[in-house]
Amino acid sequence: MWVEAEVKSHSDDVELIIDCAYGLGAIGVFVKTPFVTDGWDLGTYIESKTDLHLVVATFEAPFQRSDRTLFRRRLNRLTLRKSPPRIRYEYIEDRDFSNEWRNFFSVQRFGRLRLRPSWIIEEAVPDQIEMILDPGFAFGSGLHATTQ
Repeated sequence: MWVEAEVKSHSDDVELIIDCAYGLGAIGVFVKTPFVTDGWDLGTYIESKTDLHLVVATFEAPFQRSDRTLFRRRLNRLTLRKSPPRIRYEYIEDRDFSNEWRNFFSVQRFGRLRLRPSWIIEEAVPDQIEMILDPGFAFGSGLHATTQ
């Protein structure tokens, strides 16, 4: 299990918050940057200067109350444009990410043809032709709108 600490901040404060998180032992940090369109709807996106960025720092559990208090104190000591920032914590369960992609595959039927991923066990259906695939990581499902 690990803990994600989310901090909304002004763009000028992002690097300070990242440094603070790593100083407390964060194992990773990412930033969700707000974007806006250029107003012409040409597919051009520019970084928003008014919306807040979301800094998400990941810590190994347990990230106890004393750790959260220390994070809050260190953030409060920083000279931030938006002070004091609110911190939202979320506990994330361990998952087997190397196999998580399998959850997005299912048995597909195309007329009499039945396409079944190898890890899904089902009884054969009479009068259907079954093809068993082990698609791996790079094989698409064909279910995305762009492939329909």
